[in-house]
Amino acid sequence: VTLDSDGSQILDQAFYVEKKENGWCLKIFIVNVAAVVGLGSKNDLIALSRGFSKNNVDMFDRSVAVKSFSLLPGVLRRTIEISFNLDLNLNIIEFKIAKTLFKSSNQFDFSQVQNIIGDKSHSNHLWWLNCYELANSLRVIRFSGGIVSPLTDGTICSEQICKKVGKESPTDYG
Repeated sequence: VTLDSDGSQILDQAFYVEKKENGWCLKIFIVNVAAVVGLGSKNDLIALSRGFSKNNVDMFDRSVAVKSFSLLPGVLRRTIEISFNLDLNLNIIEFKIAKTLFKSSNQFDFSQVQNIIGDKSHSNHLWWLNCYELANSLRVIRFSGGIVSPLTDGTICSEQICKKVGKESPTDYG
């Protein structure tokens, strides 16, 4: 599913959460723009000119982004999938990065999710409660120096994550 602000049309990330008997499965899907925009193409050059702006400027025209990249429900898109299998203590058991095809099942906004969490009779109530539980637990770990603790400038270093999961560098994932 995607979760964005009300009215969002540029949906560039999605996720899947499954609570299991022995832990969690978390999958994050990010639009693989490089698979769609050719190197040196008109859209590539536009993105390059906008991508380093100090102003809040979209890298692509909205119409191009919605038509070509947005993870709209029912539309198959190329993505980068980052998958984690976590134990009950949220230790990483398995970690994978892969190029995938993804089709979102649904688009939610924050107010919809709040309403679903507050409505025990809603068919997605338990799923969203599980998402909230996992997100809150990961947030606590993050701010206590856990797996994705921010560096002093607030960024997260991919080398930190690689060390935690026993890889030398991000390039070890192919």
